[in-house]
Amino acid sequence: MYDSKSSLSRLRKQHFLKLKDLAKILAIDSGNLSRAESGKLNNAKAVLGYYILFGLPLQEGIEQVLECSMEQLMDRSFQLIENISHEPVSIKNELRAESLHQVITRLNEMKESV
Repeated sequence: MYDSKSSLSRLRKQHFLKLKDLAKILAIDSGNLSRAESGKLNNAKAVLGYYILFGLPLQEGIEQVLECSMEQLMDRSFQLIENISHEPVSIKNELRAESLHQVITRLNEMKESV
């Protein structure tokens, strides 16, 4: 994973692009883009833009933006399902648990597609 935000700057420079070039392509203020490259600003649009434009694995870009792995997202979803199972039985809680199972399925599909 391109886990260092400063790696975004190196990546851009390896492709002989100026900061203002990518700022224009991504429709981001060049100051904000510079802060995203230096790690001073967590800008999802900038990070995901770099991953898409330079062909990096998108799942890694998503994990970088969210600052956690797909496994962590699934674990948190399982924990919520466990918590819901200890709450009073209701239609809303059943729907919440069902939705969380769907979230886990989607995360698992994303993880396996890499």
